Amino acid sequence: MYGLPMCKTMPDSKDIDLLADDGTGLKVYGNRTDSVSDITVSVNQVNLRELTSSIPFAPLISGFLSGDLHVTKENEKLAAAYDLGVKNMEYEGAPLGDIGLVGTYFPM
Repeated sequence: MYGLPMCKTMPDSKDIDLLADDGTGLKVYGNRTDSVSDITVSVNQVNLRELTSSIPFAPLISGFLSGDLHVTKENEKLAAAYDLGVKNMEYEGAPLGDIGLVGTYFPM
């Protein structure tokens, strides 16, 4: 059976928890019950300069992205909430400061 080394203590876990020495991190985890499924994706201190410099034709954006996205499915209806922020954001060398975005979606 193939598996990730971080899952040795919890073989039934489907969670992902990646953390670099510099504090950059990605975590994906969820919970499933009989009627509700949910998943959360968290990013921590992602260096946007390194990310955008590796994407062809993308503008050069710098700063450090952190935040969460949480999606829930209950009775075939999706709901979502997110909270994202970029510290010291720059777009093509022009400083923009700290940028944040918060939102929710709930079906009627």
